[in-house]
Formats: sequence, structure tokens, C-alpha cells
Amino acid sequence: MYLAEEHFKKVGVRGKTDVVFATPGGVIFGVKRIAKTLMEVVNRKDINLRFHHKLVRVDF
Repeated sequence: MYLAEEHFKKVGVRGKTDVVFATPGGVIFGVKRIAKTLMEVVNRKDINLRFHHKLVRVDF
């Protein structure tokens, strides 16, 4: 998701995209210290989080 977000920004389409991190789990990462840092990045990059999510399709 981070690489995709950077690419979308680089090619000028980030404003037209919704970057989503969908996970079946309830946290972004199991280690709290790392999860805190990842959440800071997610917030800064305006990435949409979806916890307890079953991914069935990717639209692009």
C-alpha cells in the first residue's frame, strides 16, 4: 500500500484514488511499537484501514 500510494502520487493520480489496507485481523501489526509507527504513516498518507475484512475483489 505504501509503494502504491507513492506511485499514485508520483504519476499525479493520488487525488483520484482511495488507497485501502484491508486485513482480516484487528490491528495493523501485532507488535504495538511497530503498529504505532505504521499508524502514523497511514494517517499521514491518508490510507483507509479496514479491519476484520474479508477481501473478495480488487478494483482498479
